[in-house]
Amino acid sequence: MKIIKKINRLIKEAQNKTPKNLPELSTSWQDKTIPSKQAQVADQQITDMHNGNPPMVFSVAANLLKMIPQNRKYSFLDIACGYGYYSEVVNHLVPGLEIDYMGADFNEEMLALGKQRYPRLHFQEEDIRVLSMPDRSFDIVFSSATIAHLRDYKEGLRELARVCRSWLVLHRVGIEWKKKSSIEVQHHYDVDVYVNHINRDELLKEIHILGFEIILEEFLYGKSFLGRQGMSFLFKRKV
Repeated sequence: MKIIKKINRLIKEAQNKTPKNLPELSTSWQDKTIPSKQAQVADQQITDMHNGNPPMVFSVAANLLKMIPQNRKYSFLDIACGYGYYSEVVNHLVPGLEIDYMGADFNEEMLALGKQRYPRLHFQEEDIRVLSMPDRSFDIVFSSATIAHLRDYKEGLRELARVCRSWLVLHRVGIEWKKKSSIEVQHHYDVDVYVNHINRDELLKEIHILGFEIILEEFLYGKSFLGRQGMSFLFKRKV
């Protein structure tokens, strides 16, 4: 099964192309068909987690969050939250981490699904590029597979850092180890979207400039034949 997944990933990488002139795809993730398709994937992952077999993507996120001292309640922003299922991941896999959860997304149908699934949680519409929150307004800012889908990933990274008081989690980031950062167009949930492959040194340099230091990094899968690797990071504000 692992071999088949690896072959499929290699084929997918070979098929993706970086266009000379990027199309305008900034609103792709607002497509009304995405929520139901994404929910099918997340629902199965949540079921597996509750059955004692959490997917690696959940386990890695939990490993990062377990590094945060569990001696108080934290305000928690889940940016591009989907329907908010990571709130359930935190509660189940990191039960000692008490959070006051806010989910933010800019797909209205996704937010409606979140409010239906988790009526006690707070959700609001936000664009990661221009967040409405004040500076340093959340103790923990959690971003899963988000900045990679921006035309300019640094624009989103700056906003995440701005609203983060202490702990920043960048989960599911496509990393380049040797090559420069690049961007291409891929087909996700039957919609064309941007996908950044971010040079690790470049990312850490940007994080340092924004006032954060790296605490932990974890791998999601091995390097592909293109030298790319899925990774997740925990950063802490230095001051």
